[in-house]
Amino acid sequence: MAIALEDLHRRHPGLTLAVCSAYAEAAAVCLGRHHVSPQAVRTTDERAEQSYVVTWLGPSKRQEAAWANRDDATRDGAYSVALAVVEAHLGMVTTTRTARRSGTDYYLVPVGVAVDVGELDLEESIRLEVSGIGDPTTEAAVLYRLAQKVDQARKASSGLPAMAAVVAFGEPRVALRRA
Repeated sequence: MAIALEDLHRRHPGLTLAVCSAYAEAAAVCLGRHHVSPQAVRTTDERAEQSYVVTWLGPSKRQEAAWANRDDATRDGAYSVALAVVEAHLGMVTTTRTARRSGTDYYLVPVGVAVDVGELDLEESIRLEVSGIGDPTTEAAVLYRLAQKVDQARKASSGLPAMAAVVAFGEPRVALRRA
């Protein structure tokens, strides 16, 4: 089964078509620097390693120009890939963005949990912190960034559980760890 980045909004209540499209476009630019679609993305967490096939629409020159700011492209593209992998690997989808300076980026719930976006019940939620690395890197650098993001999520004042995801576009790889 392949995960199409441009379709995440269909399963993730916390993504609109417009946001999903922008994230998928950024991911396509970042992935397209090193790979062609479809591509297996190696995913690891504390318990398992698994690869998931991710697909994206090849970026046009215009899209590459629109995402010429590599930091923004890496950040937003990492949201797309991380949310796709979290859904496949952990069976969780996003319900909403977290507040600014909350120490994390998104709230997640298990697939199948009823979500009323207007009246969000955070009881079953997990917070997700996402980071991206645009260029080829080492395993040690990925794990170092993951440790930083886990620490950031732990320091947040929320009492909800959290996890971190680091997307390394050059490999491609996603490292997950509970905070």
